[in-house]
Amino acid sequence: MSETITLTRPMPITNEDLADIIATAEMASTARPVVLMSRLCRSGAILHVHGFHIGEARDLVAAAGYTVRVVQERLVVTGAIDRLAQALVIRQLQARCARLEDDLDAAEHQVQEIRDACADLEYGLTEASLPDEVRERLVQLQEMQERAEHAQDDEDMPVLI
Repeated sequence: MSETITLTRPMPITNEDLADIIATAEMASTARPVVLMSRLCRSGAILHVHGFHIGEARDLVAAAGYTVRVVQERLVVTGAIDRLAQALVIRQLQARCARLEDDLDAAEHQVQEIRDACADLEYGLTEASLPDEVRERLVQLQEMQERAEHAQDDEDMPVLI
């Protein structure tokens, strides 16, 4: 029923991707090399970056659209965020939230209707609103029940009501 959307592309997986990441990280300094060593790995790329430029290199690679973490003066690049997929997921979640809010509003309206009906029922069952015949019959039934309880206590005989 529900569709799964992956927000990251399995990148970088080629030497061209690695070259792009290295070139982006190297922009952190024009005076000296920033990337000391790099290699592709199963989950993406690892770049050993000069410690003075680790923050700038991370920010540049992230701004280029890659997912980057710093681990012991190394940039671990695990993929690029697919902005279109992210926008689609956001729209789907917003639509789902709107439907849930509509459902909540409908449920709250139904609860209020039930409360109003209960209040009307309680008002309708007050003694003042009962017809005289019904009120007399209820009193008779209550008296019969009390007599039956007393008789049962006195004689321990079954009593039919």
